[in-house]
Amino acid sequence: MRAKLTMLALSAALGVLAHAGAALAADPVKGEELAAMWCKSCHVITIDQERASADAPTYPWLAENRTTEALELFLAQPHSTMPTGALTPGEIRDIVAYIMTFKK
Repeated sequence: MRAKLTMLALSAALGVLAHAGAALAADPVKGEELAAMWCKSCHVITIDQERASADAPTYPWLAENRTTEALELFLAQPHSTMPTGALTPGEIRDIVAYIMTFKK
């Protein structure tokens, strides 16, 4: 009986963890929508977009030269050229997931 209860508890815990992981999963489609809204005026966010700002790196360049973790950290910090606190942690993950779709 105790073994059945232990297995039931483990199964429930794994279900909760799986659900939490899904909630944290990044959505590159949402990231593309957010990038079009927040980032496109300065960054090149698509392959066919014309240059936006000479100072802002393109998304393809970022994908090849920065890690997911570095991008998430950067976007979470306030800095003068981008809106401070405008993005939630989930939105940051989504934008970074979209950026990483350009990685070859």
